[in-house]
Amino acid sequence: MAKAHVVNISKAGPRVALRRMRENDISSIYVVDNENKFVGFADADDVSELIKKGSKDLHSVLKTDVPKTHADTPINDLINDISKTPIPYIVVDDDDHLLGIILRGTVLAAISGEEVTA
Repeated sequence: MAKAHVVNISKAGPRVALRRMRENDISSIYVVDNENKFVGFADADDVSELIKKGSKDLHSVLKTDVPKTHADTPINDLINDISKTPIPYIVVDDDDHLLGIILRGTVLAAISGEEVTA
């Protein structure tokens, strides 16, 4: 499980989200609420458009249809689905708190026996 780069929807708008994406060299960012519960994710293109429009609210561009799993789910139960989706699985607890993400490339590399450093 990898650390998810996040912004808090109550504290950060599009400019902060885009800055964090640039700082971490990523093209999307996960969004949580004040209790660290998963709200959705936003990609750089959509966030850039919000900035151009002068919007300060990320809600309109959030994608919420994200594959989810729990930390105690065996990876073997997820392999088929992970290999078919370009979107990282989010790992949540029973209260939907975001714990991290599972990257497809990391899982596939581990299966093929390649060493992975994350």
